[in-house]
Amino acid sequence: MDDHRIPKQLLYGELAQGKRPRGRPKLKYKGTCKTSLSKCEVDDGTWEERAEDRTTWRTVVKEGTASLESSYRNKQVEKRQRRKENNRNADRRATLLVFQCSVEWNINPRYVKANLNLYLCCQYFTETNIHHIIKPSCHEISIANS
Repeated sequence: MDDHRIPKQLLYGELAQGKRPRGRPKLKYKGTCKTSLSKCEVDDGTWEERAEDRTTWRTVVKEGTASLESSYRNKQVEKRQRRKENNRNADRRATLLVFQCSVEWNINPRYVKANLNLYLCCQYFTETNIHHIIKPSCHEISIANS
């Protein structure tokens, strides 16, 4: 179609008014096919040649989908194990924290809260000592032994 034709100008021209939709652009069919082929470990440059022979194409697709499904299942198993491990560690941490600490700190509380992201000061028991802990949001820092 020539560039001066109205349908081409309407389809490929820019809007004078209005806004582009936010977010990721809509995927095209060709793009989704390429991503599916790459996930199934099929070379996107030679797939057309392989598809000409029906038996080899069927074996390639069958092997690719089998590898895709097995990798998906392995990822799900790993994800489940990490989630279970995090739950076990959370239970272990909860058993260590016995009661709230009554230690008076000789530091300005505003300074501690601002600089150490202080949420909780508590004590937990080990075999011989009681440790005072300042527990920030992400990890525990050992302060002193008593």
